[in-house]
Amino acid sequence: MRFSLLAAAAATLLGLTTAQSGTATSSAAAPSGSVKAHVVMASNINGSLTFSPETITAAVGELVQFHFYPRNHSLAQSTFDNPCQPMPQTNGTAGFWSGFMPVTSESTTMPVFSVVVKDTAPMWFYCATGKHCQAGMAGVINPPANPARTIEAYKAAAALVAQAGVPNTAGGTGGSTTGGSTPTTGDGASPTNGSASASGTGANAANGLVVSYWYSAMGMAVGALVVAVAF
Repeated sequence: MRFSLLAAAAATLLGLTTAQSGTATSSAAAPSGSVKAHVVMASNINGSLTFSPETITAAVGELVQFHFYPRNHSLAQSTFDNPCQPMPQTNGTAGFWSGFMPVTSESTTMPVFSVVVKDTAPMWFYCATGKHCQAGMAGVINPPANPARTIEAYKAAAALVAQAGVPNTAGGTGGSTTGGSTPTTGDGASPTNGSASASGTGANAANGLVVSYWYSAMGMAVGALVVAVAF
């Protein structure tokens, strides 16, 4: 009897593992009616001063979602010719600016700043916190074909900037913030609860749900295995 229950639990565990493996490699297209989202990590668990990936190619209408890691980073739009400085307003419209995003190692959720791609023109961006931009924390959405205007060239010029500029617009300009907290001051010292806003879900979000459900199923299978052994 014990062997039968143990075998059944093991078979369930193997089946779930096989199903998860097949699901993870088969979902390439976004579900019907959703918006494709490109996920960018602002730093990482090691605290690297990087955006990953630092170059993104996105079609008009798609989202670029920046996930902020500890400790305090930000996202500001700039131009290639003036790195680490906020993009000047054009026809009264400023570049995107997330505001400062303080995140602690104990945080259970991370703030996400989403930008909708409205055209295919290059959008250069940087972290306006301290000297993060000068250290290489910069990137570009839809890099130009011009071989002289690369992210490497941008970062080389950024390294020579004396002080990174902080936009004087409100945090959340040109995009939407979800999760975590959004500071109300430029130094990130006074965070308030961020307001959720609607955003599309793409392949990355769908894969996240798949993994979540897989772990839940794995937990049930392991529980069954423990019960079988106990009997």
